[in-house]
Amino acid sequence: MLKSHTLVDGLEFEHILYELRPVRDQAGKTVEKLHNAWIILNNPKQYNSYTTDAVKEVILAFRRASMDRSVVCVVFTAVGDKAFCTGGNTKEYAEYYSGNPQEYKQYMRLFNDMIDAILRCDKPVINRVNGMRLAGGQEIGMACDFTVAADTARFGQAGPKHGSAPDGGSTDFLPLYVGFSRAMESGILCEMWSAHKALFIGLINEVVPVTKVDGKWIPNPMVITDRFVDEFGNIVYGDFKAGAERDAAKAVLAKAETGLERLDEAVENLATKILLLMPDCVSKTVNGLRKHKQWHWDNTNVTNREWLALNMMTEAKAGFSRPSIRRADGRAASLAQGIARWALSAHLARKREKAGMELGLQGKNAIVTGGSVGIGAAIALGLAREGCNVAINYRRHDTEAKEIVRQIEAVGRRGLAIKADVASYDDAQNMVQTVVETFGRLDIMVCNAGINWDGVIWKMTEEQWDTVINVNLKGYFNYNKASALVFKDQKSGKIVNISSINGLRGKFAQTNYAASKGGEIALSKSLARELGKFNVNVNVVAPGMVMTEMAEGIPPEFLTKAMDETALGRFATPEECADVVAFLCSDRARHITGEVIKIDGGQYM
Repeated sequence: MLKSHTLVDGLEFEHILYELRPVRDQAGKTVEKLHNAWIILNNPKQYNSYTTDAVKEVILAFRRASMDRSVVCVVFTAVGDKAFCTGGNTKEYAEYYSGNPQEYKQYMRLFNDMIDAILRCDKPVINRVNGMRLAGGQEIGMACDFTVAADTARFGQAGPKHGSAPDGGSTDFLPLYVGFSRAMESGILCEMWSAHKALFIGLINEVVPVTKVDGKWIPNPMVITDRFVDEFGNIVYGDFKAGAERDAAKAVLAKAETGLERLDEAVENLATKILLLMPDCVSKTVNGLRKHKQWHWDNTNVTNREWLALNMMTEAKAGFSRPSIRRADGRAASLAQGIARWALSAHLARKREKAGMELGLQGKNAIVTGGSVGIGAAIALGLAREGCNVAINYRRHDTEAKEIVRQIEAVGRRGLAIKADVASYDDAQNMVQTVVETFGRLDIMVCNAGINWDGVIWKMTEEQWDTVINVNLKGYFNYNKASALVFKDQKSGKIVNISSINGLRGKFAQTNYAASKGGEIALSKSLARELGKFNVNVNVVAPGMVMTEMAEGIPPEFLTKAMDETALGRFATPEECADVVAFLCSDRARHITGEVIKIDGGQYM
């Protein structure tokens, strides 16, 4: 009888996922009694940031995998396709650790133990990077032995820009991977590297495409991959596109789908290569190479812990206790959503219980278009917490759509995800029919799906105009009409259309977007007059700036200007939009129709 050398036998993980998946040989056949241990961060709503409880489980998971005689490799990854890990959970930081250095010192002991668990694992560790790898996520990723990344992943640090210093591991590991100059650039400037750039400079081992257009895999369109240098000989391969190139890339993304099957295949292929090697020789080689990282880590992690704890009383405390929109690169919300959302997570955390606001929506059935991410996802989950069964429409976020359905079902409601093109009336009609057949009836229609493709009108193409109008305005017509036919016959229903304050005031370089949003408002007011006699309410929610994917690509100076325009001094959260939508869908709003409710913190008044 072999002895167990795990620390806690029979532990049921609650905050992460631990899976033993079969190892495959060169022919793709399962090898009996051998596995790869997948350790999976499971906090996609907060970009797979790790809480204190999650850190404890990661430590125990690595110990379990290390001691498991059936395990060939450990795969360290996360749920979804947005983030591998964005570091410590900033909501927890802001609400508990900020200004509390003794407690944070204890937390950093756990963080150090997590790094040690990776560096001292008896099995090779593959970091499967399914999205952003930032801050502490970068540090635990660099502690791994191999990195295979989706080509949409981003790599970077929290640092001086955020009231911190990358002393949790990056100052030890990063120079070993990329050299002094690159490490200084990342640590000080906190600018993101694309996956292609990370591969080129030696940070990672392999990049895998995860984006499809018309069924064909393409490289990340937001990154320069078709040339190596500019006209002056400067290396531009792997840089993020800007200007017209970026606008064209966003249009490609609007039509694209995301799939991680090639990423999984690449990870499995690497594990198969390791399977075929002499295991003890592999272990010796891995640890012989790890010692370079371990030497730096062991000489600095204790004093780093002391400084990071003290910093919770000074600059880090300031960073965690005020609204911030500063970002690490040109795409809105990368750090604002992942790392520098410190104050947004603290000040805007929902205080009410998950049971909802008791609006009398129990048993109602709803459709939310564009419900897999951003405001739409928040609306879908908000309605589910109020008691609704919710069907979401999505175009390309397969993984996120499945996760939203899982979360809907987790609160005891029925969830349904339907892949459909909002610009197609046939798709809209089919979705409404499917929901009626599946749920028994339809009570609520929330139209949220939308895109932007910005540019001044003298540079705007006809394709830019048509694409935005077809999705934003025609899409609303399609789903409003399809649901109106049902609501008219049953003589009840609620329609809420998500517009924008830019549909009320216009916006520079957004003639197509503003026109579509203004059209949505006019459509809603007209429809409210047509459907009122059938006991159907039609209203509009017009958010100002909300830090979601739709904000990506907005230059920092425009975000700063928008913040300055806002009377409340901050942007809205998706959940705040969801609360207003839930109210308008309830009988408490039964005498409100044809109205436009702005959620902009006083940005436009």
